[in-house]
Amino acid sequence: MVLTMTLSPWVERKVWLSELEYGKDNPMIKTGESVSGRGIRMGTALRQLGDEVLCMGFCSAEGERIISRVLADAGVERDFIKVPGALRMRIAIYDKKGTATRCIQQGTAIEGRAVEQMEVAYARNLSEMGEGDVAALGGHVPPGIGPEIYAELIGMAKDRKVRAVLAAQEENLEKGILAGPYAALLCKEDLEGLAGRVLQGQWECCAAAREILEQSGGAYLCVEMQEKLLLVSPQKAFSAQIFGEQKGMRAGAAAGLAHAA
Repeated sequence: MVLTMTLSPWVERKVWLSELEYGKDNPMIKTGESVSGRGIRMGTALRQLGDEVLCMGFCSAEGERIISRVLADAGVERDFIKVPGALRMRIAIYDKKGTATRCIQQGTAIEGRAVEQMEVAYARNLSEMGEGDVAALGGHVPPGIGPEIYAELIGMAKDRKVRAVLAAQEENLEKGILAGPYAALLCKEDLEGLAGRVLQGQWECCAAAREILEQSGGAYLCVEMQEKLLLVSPQKAFSAQIFGEQKGMRAGAAAGLAHAA
């Protein structure tokens, strides 16, 4: 089983126009609506690969409708904590040339009580998972929650012998890595940030990844390079070409770790 956490899902609404004319009424050709977030993308992709998946996180009353529909259509179980306010939102306007104009709305801050409710639900779901199952944690952290949240969730997973897989960036990644996740998925730039130096080629990336694994006690680092994925352990390293969307690559990496001996 794989549990994915999406602390800050977002809704994207798309509008297609023949031409965007400022200051005028613009007739729409068609519209679309979708929901995303790293845990949701990974969860739906992993379900397509045949895994049993539970998606967790926060959602507003407005966002619950579309999140529930998307996950139900994908056959993914869900356990989201409802919070007041609005989700992150992006409105994308496309003209006939394919040029996109985007408007971004930041989500509402999450209150401490909602975080406590999420942690209680997370602990309950972890208690129903087996040793070696995976908790995939990552993505944007909403206002009101500190960057140490992933370190806390990793610690809870480790206490239940569930493999925590971290896919975060910047300070969220730095603090999460210190908690010793079973694996972390990161890009080359984030690896350079952790290592404190510029890395040239996959051999230097492998060496830096092993340094971080030695410090954190983790088992694997998955590093995204240009058109290539490195899977590094303290003893071995593997590389593979990346095809298709990154969400599929991350889901494939998480699935491989979930089923690793």
